[in-house]
Amino acid sequence: MGYELAMANSTSGGYGNRIDQDLIESAAKRHPLVATAAVTSLPDPFSGEMPVLYVVIESGWTCLPEEIAWHLSAIINDPSALPRFVFVVDEIPTTAAGTIDRDLLRHDANVRAARSALMALAAFANSWMEVEIHDVPPGIKVTVLSAKATQTHLRTRSP
Repeated sequence: MGYELAMANSTSGGYGNRIDQDLIESAAKRHPLVATAAVTSLPDPFSGEMPVLYVVIESGWTCLPEEIAWHLSAIINDPSALPRFVFVVDEIPTTAAGTIDRDLLRHDANVRAARSALMALAAFANSWMEVEIHDVPPGIKVTVLSAKATQTHLRTRSP
């Protein structure tokens, strides 16, 4: 069964269960340190889309993303509506009309997810190559600095 995050503050579209962004945003805003919240989505091969939450913390305070996630899990009963990622940011981008720029948030979420995946791959690949990862608009640049010399010793079993 798939899930689709309802875009533009509605519950339209999708297959399977629908997730309302307002549900997640209003639950996040109930946290005493959250000044502003916005939800976007990332593609998910298993459920279709997964929610991603961006929050701005009240001035002068600090709050970990894990604390926001725990707060949400106490309020939202549907596990599919819980954001997979919570990002604490300084400001939430808006359009010229003053609405949340969800396209920019979605792009940022995709870049963060790709960067995380590439960092995991680079850590794995570090045994045989040196890799640098840079955020270069409009995406990410991966540079392979050098291939490390490796020796492979094959052991054969004598009959």
